[in-house]
Amino acid sequence: MTTKTVKRPSNPSSSQMQLLAGVGFILTGLFVMVGHTTGAVRLLGLVFLLGLGLIFLLWGVIARDSGPMIPGALLTGVTTGTLLTQEVYGLRSLETAGVHALSIAGGFLLITLLTGLFAGQALWWPLIPAVILFLGGLNLLLKDIVLLNVGDFWPLALIVAGAYLILRFRRSS
Repeated sequence: MTTKTVKRPSNPSSSQMQLLAGVGFILTGLFVMVGHTTGAVRLLGLVFLLGLGLIFLLWGVIARDSGPMIPGALLTGVTTGTLLTQEVYGLRSLETAGVHALSIAGGFLLITLLTGLFAGQALWWPLIPAVILFLGGLNLLLKDIVLLNVGDFWPLALIVAGAYLILRFRRSS
């Protein structure tokens, strides 16, 4: 029986990085030029930030490195939330904050997903702020229904975490 080893490049080639940088410069120049000539600076600024986030995500995927994925996912999440709230009319301030919180939670979730798929090892710490932002955003959108229910039972999470740590300690000794 023979085994076949697949070698994946750990670092992108110089030409790949030049291509990515070239695309980034061109997009930046186009957005700035169009924004100055049309007066649509605010919307194009948001689209630029979304594009910048996507470039960081692409960089991280190509390089198989979680470093650029983190700012890419967060920029993408924050900018998506801002674009959504500017395009959805009739939202009150709490609902707008809820949409922003959910979008940022999605950005943190994206970090875990992309690092697991492309960087070789998933980063799990982003799930902590993702869950907190998700519950807070859901609470703002549903007008305190979620927080009241979670608020009554969140101490159970402490009890479960404590029991897990004790069981893990007993197994290691």
